[in-house]
Amino acid sequence: MLNPENVPEHLKEELIEYQQVIRNNLQKYEENERMIRDYLAGMPKIIDMTETQGGFCKFIRFETEKTDTEHAKEIYFNTGVLLVPGSAFNATEDGWMRLTFAVSKSKLEQGLESLKKGLQ
Repeated sequence: MLNPENVPEHLKEELIEYQQVIRNNLQKYEENERMIRDYLAGMPKIIDMTETQGGFCKFIRFETEKTDTEHAKEIYFNTGVLLVPGSAFNATEDGWMRLTFAVSKSKLEQGLESLKKGLQ
């Protein structure tokens, strides 16, 4: 579908519009991913972070003595930010959390600010 040569003539204009929407969304997600890196780089209690490769989430590893599930609950109650424990994605070490960035820039910034304040 992404190759206009394979699309019927009467759908080519719609395809071009659709491709532009996809490009715009990808640009927004790339900006959000950069915002996460900037906010979390050097933040206390964060010891590792995955590189994003085609998805809309990032895995972050926190320094903690708790299980990832206990730590996710604590973060949520302290900050209002809901992270998914890494064990839900078969992480073998505690401390890993999944953070999605498929949200508006303002929502992401609000969540990152809350997370930053709650971790200090």
